[in-house]
Amino acid sequence: MGNITDNFVVRIIIIIVITILVSNAMFMAFDNSWSLVQKRGELHLGYNKSYDNASFVLELATEVSKRIGVNLMPQAIDWSEKEKALDAGMVDCLWGGVKRLDSEDNSMTFSKPYMKDGYLVGFRRGNVALKNKVQVALVATIKDGTAKNIANRWFTKDVILEPK
Repeated sequence: MGNITDNFVVRIIIIIVITILVSNAMFMAFDNSWSLVQKRGELHLGYNKSYDNASFVLELATEVSKRIGVNLMPQAIDWSEKEKALDAGMVDCLWGGVKRLDSEDNSMTFSKPYMKDGYLVGFRRGNVALKNKVQVALVATIKDGTAKNIANRWFTKDVILEPK
């Protein structure tokens, strides 16, 4: 009897693992966020025009866009409607004034913070390919000092968070 129960448990575990792997593979297969931006040649960035540091954000985002080989298309949006702008596809990402908030955790995917005060880039939930592409370029701008040089033009103190 023990062998039958053991075999049954092993089969259930295998089924669960296969289900998880297949569902993750399907999710990743449908994430064409980066290929859409690349095909279009433009990164549509939504930003809060009333954000004090919008000019800094746009300069940094322009540098990141260059590094991923697309043109930046900044769009000032109604910040209270930022999730709707992402969901409707009006913008590919949100930059400038984005912090991880509990209310947004279910509707967005986030980059790692790039500023000491916790600011990051927000993406439509599931747009992992685009988030990863932007994250790599953003980290590169930090590591080579470009982000710090841009920040020095806008701030009197060091605001860039060094990647770990």
